[in-house]
Parts: sequence; C-alpha cells; structure tokens
Amino acid sequence: MKTLFASGCSFTEKNMKSYVYPHRNTTCWPEELVKLFKNKWDIFNYAISGMGNDYIVTSFFEHIGEHGNPDLVVIAWSNSSRLSISTNKERDYTYDPIWVYNQSLNKGNYWKAKKHGRESLLFASDYYEKFYPDSYVSFIVKNWFKNVFIIQDYCKMHNIPYAFSQAIQPVIIVPLLSEERGIPKGVKKILINTFINHNLEDKINEDNFIGYPTYQEIGGYNLENVVKEKENLKIGVSDAHPNNDGHSYIGKLYYDNIKKNYDITDF
Repeated sequence: MKTLFASGCSFTEKNMKSYVYPHRNTTCWPEELVKLFKNKWDIFNYAISGMGNDYIVTSFFEHIGEHGNPDLVVIAWSNSSRLSISTNKERDYTYDPIWVYNQSLNKGNYWKAKKHGRESLLFASDYYEKFYPDSYVSFIVKNWFKNVFIIQDYCKMHNIPYAFSQAIQPVIIVPLLSEERGIPKGVKKILINTFINHNLEDKINEDNFIGYPTYQEIGGYNLENVVKEKENLKIGVSDAHPNNDGHSYIGKLYYDNIKKNYDITDF
C-alpha cells in the first residue's frame, strides 16, 4: 500500500471541530485527495489546529525517521509567526506572539479562557513586546522560505512527488498590528517586497505550489481565500474553515496539481 504524508494546521486537520459552531468535519482534504486515486493509500496526517511551519517540518522528518520516505507529500503551509514548542511528551504546542499580544491588549476570548494558562500567555505577550518588532518582516519571510525550501528540496533529492499550498495568509497584518505596537507603516507592502526579493524566491517550484506566490496582491492566493470566496465551502459566516464540501474541493485542487506534474498511473 502506498503512503501519503500530510501536515498543516486546522485547514488540514482530520475531523476539525469549529470553535464557533457546534460543527465537526467528518473528512479532510488529504482523505478526499486519495479517493481520486485508483489505489488504496495509507494516510499519515499530522495536521493540528494552530500549528506553525516549524512543526510541519518537524513532523515530516520524524515521520521519515519512523516510517521511511512516503510515496507522496502534500502540505498546506501555516502562519509563519506561529512558533512551535514542546510542552509535554504527548504533543507539541504553538505560540503566536503576535496573536497573543493582540489578545492581551483587547482581552479577547482566548485570553479570558486561559486556554493554555495565564503564565504562558503572559510569556508570549512579553516576548512579542521585547523581540518581535525589530525583526518582524525579516523573521516572517525567512522562516517561511526556510521551511518550504527544506521539504521541497528533500522531495526533489529523493524523487518524492509533492504538492504544496498556503492554508492561511503567512501572517496576520490588519487589524492586529499598528505603528503604536512597533510595526512600521505600510508593513504589508514591506512584507511583500521582502518576499519578492528573498534569495530563495526564484528557487520555489511554482508548478508544485498551488496559489503561489500566495499573496493576492501579487497574483497568488491561499486556501482561506478560496473558501471565503465560495460561501458553500466554508463552515459558516463566522468560521472560514472549509466544511466537508470545502475539503472535497481542496482535495481536487491537489489532485489536479499532482496530475499535471506527475504520471499518476500507479497512484
């Protein structure tokens, strides 16, 4: 049986539960993808809600260490400001200092709920105020390219078919960030210009990356853009995650990309 490696955040997670509606998906797009192949596949889906790109890369190499190279790699990349850490033996967690900082200022629901403990949230907020603004744009762009290129290059070196997309925008810009919080004016423009001029930009294989270059301002898109533009594909008005139909649609996007780039006769 062929093996498929999948990883990502809530847009890829199996049976993702909405935090807004009493809804739980019964499928995920990697499962919908393999339904379009003729053979049976063993699916290893490591996606977890809220996880970042460092976690995706870690899950990839830990899978290889335990199971060997997969026959197909599919990833929907996450938010680049999500910093992965390990807090116990059961699973990893991610802290997004930018998002938590906004929660602390506005006393958002996540902050009030103390989901991961007030000490952890205070640490993330404090981290943001002290370190993040000075290297904000550079970190976001470098971290994104580093992770994408590592897995892309490994797959190319080992002749492993692969397909990528960007699940959500690489970083939340508006309305969470402002000059008062240390973010320079026009940060979105700076971010995109830094992305375009990064040394690895021309080394990303656009053919295998659905929606590249991911930013709508320069002709790209992410999966969240797709779901938001098609009302029937999202869970609800207040939750832009894909519903079951959305996962089927995304699975077909991946199928078309893989079929375009590889001989899928034996898939």
